Formats: sequence, structure tokens, C-alpha cells
Amino acid sequence: MNGEQSVTQLVTIGASAGGVETLATLVATLPAAFPAPIVVAQHLDPTRPSHLQEILGRRCPLPVRTVTDRAPLEAGVLYVVPANRHIVISDHHLSIEDEDRGRPKPSIDLLFRTAAQVFGEGLIAVVLSGLGSDGAAGARRVKEAGGTVVIQNPRTAPFPAMPKALAPSMVDVVADADIMGPLLYDLLTGAYIPAGPQDDRQLRAFLAEVRDSSGVDFSLCWPFGTSELADGQRSRLNWRDSVSCAASRAQGPAFCLLRFSMASVTSAAASPLPSVVTC
Repeated sequence: MNGEQSVTQLVTIGASAGGVETLATLVATLPAAFPAPIVVAQHLDPTRPSHLQEILGRRCPLPVRTVTDRAPLEAGVLYVVPANRHIVISDHHLSIEDEDRGRPKPSIDLLFRTAAQVFGEGLIAVVLSGLGSDGAAGARRVKEAGGTVVIQNPRTAPFPAMPKALAPSMVDVVADADIMGPLLYDLLTGAYIPAGPQDDRQLRAFLAEVRDSSGVDFSLCWPFGTSELADGQRSRLNWRDSVSCAASRAQGPAFCLLRFSMASVTSAAASPLPSVVTC
């Protein structure tokens, strides 16, 4: 399945401070039969040689390669960018740039923007731990192109500034690093599809009917969007539970509402730090 002609999907990951440890955690959870290439842009000290390939290679079940020149993207390969270089995606290839664009190297914004131009809705952009806001502007381009944006849960990120820099409307999924591998696989294969704005509108209308008929207002605890993310107020479901709940809607909205209520109580009792937010 490898080869540039077969590559229609891409995962891009941006990280800065605290990113090496977070990446090591994430790549260890990747399935060996990963269906897309992964390109990692990690801010590194430009005065020191990078050992990122060796660090991730010890944990990752996929081949890990450092990009040194123009190269075709291959599914099931994880690419890392050398220190003090930019990376761009063009015509399903990776290219290294070393000119100064007045931004951190490698530029996460540049990677996301050029990848969005090529892959559109086949792109998943992931923002992990880091200082500053690199990746926020690029994530906006990803959303405009129809792609998917995932951020590390700021509550568990060593440095939450980068994931927090994204506007809630730009974020599709919030997840802890230690479950991102299976989550990315499910997003690529279509096993999990984040709910869209239309789903929120339909759910709000349903909950309004429940409130009017029963006097119980479930909208006070139902997780809409990611607007409450910074305050940590949103109830969260494991994404596989969310898929199960979506499937159960065929059995009626009351059944799904009961499933969510039970899952929320169980999750809250089991762990004060929820693992995934879907919107």
C-alpha cells in the first residue's frame, strides 16, 4: 500500500516545549498497520544535533525517518524534521527549507498550511504541548480546507499554551497523548467521526423538548462544543463510547440520553481527569 500514488491522507503533528516526552508517549500507542504517513514538526534547539529519530524510533512501531531532502510520502512511515529547518508539503512530497521566515523552526503553521493545500479533508492536524501559539494559524487553514484538528488535553499537557491557543471552533477532538494512536487510526478509517454543528443543533432541540415535557434540563450537563474546555467544566466521553452512543440513536433519543447519563456518572466516579472531548 506504500507509495505516493496511494497516499490520500496525512497526519501532521506539531509540538514544542514538553513535546519530545509527549511524542514518545503518543507514538508508542500507534497501531503497526497505520494507514497514513505522519509528519512531526518538533521545535528543537538549533545549536544541537537532533536525536528525535532515535528517541521516537525506540517507542514507535512504525519506521521513523529524518527528512533530509525532497522525498515522497509513504503510508505507515513517521517523518521527523531536523533541527533549524522548515518542512513543507507539495505534490504529496516532503521538502526541507532552511530560509528564515521569522518564526520558530520547524514552523508548525507552515507545515499545517501546506499540508492542507494538498490533502484537504484527508488531513489530520495535531497540536501537542508547547509554549506560544505556533500551529493556531495553520489549524485554521486545516479547518477551512475540510480537515480535522486534534489538540492535546491542556489539563494533561506539560505546557498547555499551544493547544489552548486554538479557538474552540477550530478544534474537533481533545485527547490525552496516551490514547491518540488508536484515536488517529479510527479518525483515518472512519470508525470515529467527530460530531458536527448540525449534530449539536439537533441535540439542543431534543433536550429542549425533554425540558419542556419533563422539567429536567439536561443541557446544563451535556457536552456541547469545546467552549468550556479552558474552564475544565465539560463532561467527556471516551471516543469509543461516543461512537457507541451515536449508533444507539437508532434505538431512540431517550435511549442515547440514558446511555450518556450513565456513562457520565461512571466516568466521573472513575477519574477526575476525562480523557477525550469530542465536538
